[in-house]
Amino acid sequence: MRPMRFAAATTTARASGCFTILRLPLSTSAGMATAGASPLNSSPKESENGDYLSTAERKVLLSVDGSEDSARAFEWYTTNLLREKDGLILVHIVEPANAGVNYGLATKPAVLTEDFSKHITELVDKGKELGKKFLHQSKALGIRARFVLHIGAKPGEHICRLSKELAIDIIVMGSRGLGKLRRTFLGSVSDYVLHHASTPVIIIPPQKKDA
Repeated sequence: MRPMRFAAATTTARASGCFTILRLPLSTSAGMATAGASPLNSSPKESENGDYLSTAERKVLLSVDGSEDSARAFEWYTTNLLREKDGLILVHIVEPANAGVNYGLATKPAVLTEDFSKHITELVDKGKELGKKFLHQSKALGIRARFVLHIGAKPGEHICRLSKELAIDIIVMGSRGLGKLRRTFLGSVSDYVLHHASTPVIIIPPQKKDA
């Protein structure tokens, strides 16, 4: 079964800040129906008014995933790095489960499509709620922020690509603190970005546990 392909949209909309909306799966693996792109579009005026990043003196990309690690990275940025004329891009990567593994290759195509679509929708809804939360916090602190939600299986690659496309100046990420064995075999998103990004990367380590 070939891997599914996904793409992010560039459409923006208001949501206590600027909300970059995604595209749902553009194509699926063999045996599954093709899903059309379904961006939640904003009006041209909303998009133009929200395009403040072009005037930002510094653009910061901060990866968020709903964990304590990303919350700590956000807090660190606002406490130690924030400048008045920053433009903050909050990025959340939705990682869908592998359809063949999680739903079974013997599952009927129609059922597989329905279940997988439901799975994606749930992840997207959670992602949008996460975006609203961080945009609300950003607005309360006077930070000009945009939230980008992208569906894909390789978060590190997406973050590096977005960094290039948006001409990011600094990337800030939280680290999950994987053990040495897991880090060796699985790697981590922060490790990938640190070694492949073309811009400076700041990784906020996990809190030390009490002995």
